[in-house]
Amino acid sequence: QILRALHHPQIVAIHDFSAAAGILVMEYLRGGSLGDQPLPLSLGKTQRILLDVTAGLLAAHGASVLHRDLKPHNLFLDPAHNTKIGDFGAALLAQLGATQTESLVGTLAYMSPEQLSGQPLTFASDLYSLGVTLFQLLTGRLPFVGPDWASQHLSQPPPDARELRPQLQAPWAELCRKLLAKRPQDR
Repeated sequence: QILRALHHPQIVAIHDFSAAAGILVMEYLRGGSLGDQPLPLSLGKTQRILLDVTAGLLAAHGASVLHRDLKPHNLFLDPAHNTKIGDFGAALLAQLGATQTESLVGTLAYMSPEQLSGQPLTFASDLYSLGVTLFQLLTGRLPFVGPDWASQHLSQPPPDARELRPQLQAPWAELCRKLLAKRPQDR
């Protein structure tokens, strides 16, 4: 019901919900997900996506909702090529300053270090997942290729995006580096 009340152009709309019937009716987006797009994307497309997703995250975070599973397959395109955040199935209603640990929910390849280690989650957790997504959109691959994603996210520094896309301007690589900082307060 809280997610249904999140009305924002960059969040997939929930039209109807019935817990008793197990029905959730959401906005249909013909453009599919970013997970279906060939990567890497142009800088212009990436910038537009980043602005859209950031606006959607600000709205969700403003309502104290953490997505916890931000990744290209949960970012959808409308007919005008706007990006909308969907699949809030792993979402967490956050209390700022909460100290309880949360269960491990999400996709390992995109999880923040604090999410993987069972630490309290903050909005910085979604920013880390946005950093993984941004790195992937810019380079065509994940910053950590597994199979031990947990160990890599917890302790291995991410590669410089310019190693995979040499023509990438330094500010893009720096943004990836900041979003992929291990400590939440550094993002």
